[in-house]
Amino acid sequence: MIQDFITSNELNAQLLNFPNDVSIDKALSVAKLNISSFAKAHPFVNEKMDFFVVILIATEKVGIEQAEDLFDINLEEIDSFEVLKLTGFEKNAFPPISILGAKVVFTKLAEKQTKLLFELSPREYLVIDVASIKKAQELSDYFFEEN
Repeated sequence: MIQDFITSNELNAQLLNFPNDVSIDKALSVAKLNISSFAKAHPFVNEKMDFFVVILIATEKVGIEQAEDLFDINLEEIDSFEVLKLTGFEKNAFPPISILGAKVVFTKLAEKQTKLLFELSPREYLVIDVASIKKAQELSDYFFEEN
């Protein structure tokens, strides 16, 4: 599903698939990136269950208060079961693209990077540039604009 989204929207991204589980360090090495490019997409929801995603460097922490400040809206944490049920993705392996209608913001550290690496599973990683995440957000906004 993510590969189809990447291809159809001509995003500068690639999936790295490995036959066995690999470490973050190995995935970063294959992608020719350093640890400061390892990122996470942390999902939150509002009272209507709309998704809001904070993209952050994996060493950063983001709590509900920071997420609310970034989006300027009241948000709630969402548990792993609900994320999986609603999106088909694990909460700790949430992708930064392909959840149409989700609103996305970056922390300052994440936005400074050119490319980011996201762990989708221990065998699958997404390498994507920040501009492509923003492009995907613009596409999502276009399809979910309120008239």
